[in-house]
Amino acid sequence: MGRGSTERRRGILLYIGRILGILTMIVIPSSATRVDVTLYTRPISTFGLIAEVALVEKGVPFELIDVDTTSEEHRERHPFGKIPVLDHRLSDSTFRLFESVAIARYIDEAFAGPALQPADPRARASMTQWILTVKAYLFPTMSEGISKPRLFVGDVPADEQAIAAATVEAGRQLALVERALESTSWLVGDGLTLADVFLFPVLGALSLTPEGERLLVSYPGCAAWLATMQARESVRTTGVAARAPNT
Repeated sequence: MGRGSTERRRGILLYIGRILGILTMIVIPSSATRVDVTLYTRPISTFGLIAEVALVEKGVPFELIDVDTTSEEHRERHPFGKIPVLDHRLSDSTFRLFESVAIARYIDEAFAGPALQPADPRARASMTQWILTVKAYLFPTMSEGISKPRLFVGDVPADEQAIAAATVEAGRQLALVERALESTSWLVGDGLTLADVFLFPVLGALSLTPEGERLLVSYPGCAAWLATMQARESVRTTGVAARAPNT
C-alpha cells in the first residue's frame, strides 16, 4: 500500500474516531442540570474544539449541535456561515456570539470557574498576541498546510511540494513556541490561559502527521507541553485528544 493510501485511510479512521468521541466521551448533563449554553460547530472544527475545551475548563454545561454550515438556518446564526457560534440563554433573551476569540473571552468572563486570562495587563496582552499568532500564522501553516492535506486527503493527491514548504515554515514557528516554553510550562505565566487553549488543537493535529512527528522530536518543550495538554481533564472529557481538527 502506498504512502498516499495509508495516509488517506489514517485520515478516515481519525475522522471516525472524532465522531465516536462526540457520541461517547462528552459528558451529557443530567435532566436536573440546567443547560443555558449551546455551541454550534462541526466535528472537525479547530475553533469549535477551542470553545469546547474552554467551556469544560470553566465547568459550564453545554449542548453541542453539529450543523450544516451551508444551510440557510446556519446563515441566520452566522452571517458568513462559519463556526463556531455560541448561544447563551439568559432570563429574558438569548445572547448569540460568533468568532472564536470573542467566544473564548466571553466564556471566561461570563461564567464562574478558574480564570483563563491573566489579570496583569502585560500578561493578558501577551496571551492575546499568542492567540492572534496562532490564528494568523500557525493555523494556516500547520493545519491548512500540513494537517488538512495529510489527514483529510481526497481523491486528489496531496501537493508534496507545498507540504514540504509548510513543514519548513512550521519548524520556524515551533522554534518560536519552544523559546516561550524554555522557562515555563505554559505559553503565558504560570498556568493555563486561552493562549494554550488556542494552540492545542493546531499542534495536536500536527502531531498526528508524519511531518509533525518528526518536527516534535526536535522541539522537546513543545512535545512536553502537548503531553501536558492531552492529560488535562477538559481534553480527555471532550475527546479532543483523539480528534483530528481541521477547519
